[in-house]
Amino acid sequence: MIQGEFVNGSAIVYAKQKGELIPGLQFEDGTIQWLPYKWMGPFYCDRALVRFQKYFGYIDRNGVLITPLHYIIGEDFSEDRAFGYTGKDTILIDTAGKVIRSFDEPFITQNFLNGQAVISRMIDQNTLQDALIDPDGMFITEFSPPRTIHSIEDLEFGITTRKGDWHEGLLIYEGMDKRIIKDQSNRIIQGPNHFYDTE
Repeated sequence: MIQGEFVNGSAIVYAKQKGELIPGLQFEDGTIQWLPYKWMGPFYCDRALVRFQKYFGYIDRNGVLITPLHYIIGEDFSEDRAFGYTGKDTILIDTAGKVIRSFDEPFITQNFLNGQAVISRMIDQNTLQDALIDPDGMFITEFSPPRTIHSIEDLEFGITTRKGDWHEGLLIYEGMDKRIIKDQSNRIIQGPNHFYDTE
């Protein structure tokens, strides 16, 4: 078993069972709650993205779901906001799981930073438009003129935050098919990465 740092009453733990990584939460009294999820991300704003079967949702530091497991993909929280995607809609939620705004198209989104986030609309495979929104989902700017994408770096608008490699005492490497997690005692655990599963 490997364990992260205690933050706000709990620490992320992982064990390996039958070749699978099993996420859990260890509480300050020493008890561990193993979670039924195929994949669990790190906590940001005291919320973590989790996956059960083919859907994603969010949990709090007690392991309680704050949203239904109905997103086909989700983003980490930043400044108490996160984006979830249903396939055709982009949903902006708060840390209570409340829907702040639902957009009727699938935007490419970036983290909130200083009270604003970039959302991008794909015009075609090589062209997109960007706009800024506030934490209430209101547009700060209109969509920009179309710009051409030449590489993956062109999807970055310039106000993104860079997450450090270590987060709450764990170093997580995510490959397309493998996940490797290391704790600060240099213990390593690895197993399949179910983030990209299609079922």
